[in-house]
Amino acid sequence: MYKYKGFKLIERFVRNYPGNCGAHLLGYVREVDRNILSKKPYYQPRDLIGISGLEKQYETYLRGIRGENQYLKDAHGNLQEILVENSGQSGRDLTSTIDLKLQQYGERLMQNKIGSIVAIEPNTGEILALISAPSFNPNKLTGDSMSFHWRELALNDSTNPLFNRALLSKYSPGSIFKMVQGLTAWEKGVIDQNTKIYCDKNIVGCHNHKKVQSLADALKYSCNPYFYETFKRISTSQEGEDIHIKSKIGLTDWSKYVKSFGLGMDLKMDFPTYSIGNIPDSNVYNKMYKGIMNWNYRTCNTLSIGQGEMQITPYQMANLACVMANRGHYYYPHFVKNIKGERMHIRYKTKQHTKINPNKFEYIVNAMQQVIEGEGGTARRAKIDGITVCGKTGTVENSHGEDHSVFIAFAPRENPKIAIAVFIENGGYGGYWSAPISSLMIEKYLTDSISNNRKEKRILDANLIPKNEK
Repeated sequence: MYKYKGFKLIERFVRNYPGNCGAHLLGYVREVDRNILSKKPYYQPRDLIGISGLEKQYETYLRGIRGENQYLKDAHGNLQEILVENSGQSGRDLTSTIDLKLQQYGERLMQNKIGSIVAIEPNTGEILALISAPSFNPNKLTGDSMSFHWRELALNDSTNPLFNRALLSKYSPGSIFKMVQGLTAWEKGVIDQNTKIYCDKNIVGCHNHKKVQSLADALKYSCNPYFYETFKRISTSQEGEDIHIKSKIGLTDWSKYVKSFGLGMDLKMDFPTYSIGNIPDSNVYNKMYKGIMNWNYRTCNTLSIGQGEMQITPYQMANLACVMANRGHYYYPHFVKNIKGERMHIRYKTKQHTKINPNKFEYIVNAMQQVIEGEGGTARRAKIDGITVCGKTGTVENSHGEDHSVFIAFAPRENPKIAIAVFIENGGYGGYWSAPISSLMIEKYLTDSISNNRKEKRILDANLIPKNEK
């Protein structure tokens, strides 16, 4: 550099992500701008700050504490005395809950697909993998090329790869909600496990299946009229004559039961931004239809099969799988299991219980196993040799193209180690794409291997991105 007067080398820090994955959950850092400097006096020009994801959530731990030296000098600038000498402290080490191999594998499976995968350890609420697809290498948003790559991802890709679908997207859950609907109706006493309801396709469309002899059959075959009828019974079992008043009381009570599963609720995640979805109650329909006398249970009975105004997020779907795995309770999902020198918040160690008697869940778990293993089950592609998987498919109506494919599951049945939700936009039936992806993720996590290479190749080769997307 002696040849170039006026130039000098300045060392600076650049964040590096050696795993090359997890861009949506890690977030990114950049240099502070004038707006940040004006609002946060701690920072100085050229400092780095977390902008999104875990980088933002845990910024105060990761950045450390700035050192400070105070000097006493004479009139000529000569050092006379060091009054304060503090070299500062490095940022604290954080241990995430993410299983790196599972995260990387999930991102491979989701190549050329739009959607998300969320996997959680049911016994702790620790998030094992969170994939939003399409994704990108987090190292693209570091160093001198950060601005170029950000514009490339934001402006030249219509699939919106910067958007965290796993935490921010809100969808109708479809038929995976039927487990919640069935348990609520059972707990309310309007059905029991042996209730038979005729599959009347004049009420609502349904695929051909065997006669429904019980609640377990209704879940196994995913019978729509069965759950329409249970919703009707909840809404009309109230005292009184007026159907509008009875529907209001019934829907308000129904909403409380549904929210106890963590659906449409704030699950206190250690993340800066996430959606909480929407589970409507009577107030929603009073506003929509200008008063209580203008609607009744028929107006909103699509809620019974996870459609209509109901919207939940993929991470809440995975949490629902945790509720089933734990037979009636869950822990708030979280990304960090340990911060050096500090205890994790007690909220992440506290059980959250549903309003359903825990004794009822074993029956539903039996039905979930039959969804995969039983004759006529809708998720036979999720079967894994040597591992008992319990799950439920869903096919979510989509007015803008092919239906969405959804599947939730947990495994093994006894002492579950992983609960998972897979949501594929424009993927069609839940059993066709989401179920096999889920089974591959489960097998990878439990055995660190894949036994069915044909199934894996089918998923890796599939391109489910609509042709009009760039």
